[in-house]
Amino acid sequence: MPRSNRRSAIASWLLAGLSALSAQSTVGGAATPAPSSGADLKPYLTPARLIDVGGRRLNLFCTGAGAPAVILEAGLGDDMSTWRNVQPVVARRGRVCAYDRAGMGFSDFASPPRDARAVARDLHTLLRNAGIGPPFVLVGSSLGGLYVVMYAKQHREDVAGLVLVDPSEFHNWDFAAVAPAVVDQLAAWRGKSALCLAAVRRGPLIPGSTNYEDCVVGAGDVAPACQSGADACALAKRRAEHSVRPDFITDFVSEQQSWGAGTAAEILSDHRTFGSMPMIVLTGAKTFAAMSDVPKPQRDAAEGLWMQMHDRLAALSSDGKNLVVPDSGHVIQHDDPEAVTSAIATVVDQARRRTVGDDRRQ
Repeated sequence: MPRSNRRSAIASWLLAGLSALSAQSTVGGAATPAPSSGADLKPYLTPARLIDVGGRRLNLFCTGAGAPAVILEAGLGDDMSTWRNVQPVVARRGRVCAYDRAGMGFSDFASPPRDARAVARDLHTLLRNAGIGPPFVLVGSSLGGLYVVMYAKQHREDVAGLVLVDPSEFHNWDFAAVAPAVVDQLAAWRGKSALCLAAVRRGPLIPGSTNYEDCVVGAGDVAPACQSGADACALAKRRAEHSVRPDFITDFVSEQQSWGAGTAAEILSDHRTFGSMPMIVLTGAKTFAAMSDVPKPQRDAAEGLWMQMHDRLAALSSDGKNLVVPDSGHVIQHDDPEAVTSAIATVVDQARRRTVGDDRRQ
């Protein structure tokens, strides 16, 4: 397996908490395959709309029109460009907004801790200050799935539906019993990310160095992307240049350290449910397939536990469903964007019907 592919999968997996597993041992984020030829990359090459959230600015990109507004939340270490194959399709039927969390993309750095409560607080302020009113359908990928669940628990009256895209509902204590090799990889990844943070605080990471190759998102993906066209090349270079910055690595590591026994446990310990809110969880059937370092019996056991975890999330709503995406790994918006756009359309339609029904009863 080429080094860039190996990096993409391990990092995705360990970064986003059971990730794409398509190949990457860097500290820096979900796997970001070469953009599809049909994706318009220009919106991701420069800031869209920088919104003040209290002395800091977050980058927001909205398209389309109509309610409910669909809000897209990326996974750990990723920026809004992860939704490049989803947002244009959703915008044909209504308003849809993606944004860069603190430290990601074109958004400003924020001081740690960057846990689910901090992210939900930022998102609430962002939407208010940008003049985007409820109701919202929230869509979250990987760790972003837990962030939107936290938002929905805090602002239940504003949320009309949820779509969770292979959400990282992960607990060491669950996996330790059935797949200890997974937990070992996670521990190694956390150790490496701490080393990367220490390295970048000592001084710049130099291209070509071991630290650069190990710690920078997409460090080995620039050359392949530049064979796909000028915009793909520019996007890959921007991501690599951005992720070498200390503020990116600081916010990324803070999110990482807050996830798992922190963010996941906090959300699941809150036993409030969502009634009959429209809700779809998408599970990638091949999330564990590329973990060649994990014995197959453990991969199979982890896969079964992953399904149980997603069933548990879907059960937060009496109308929740966990749907398997057969040919997808962890980053479903890249592997099978139609599955994501279809789930969003279903939840939006259900939310609209309920709104019409409520209006008629008034």
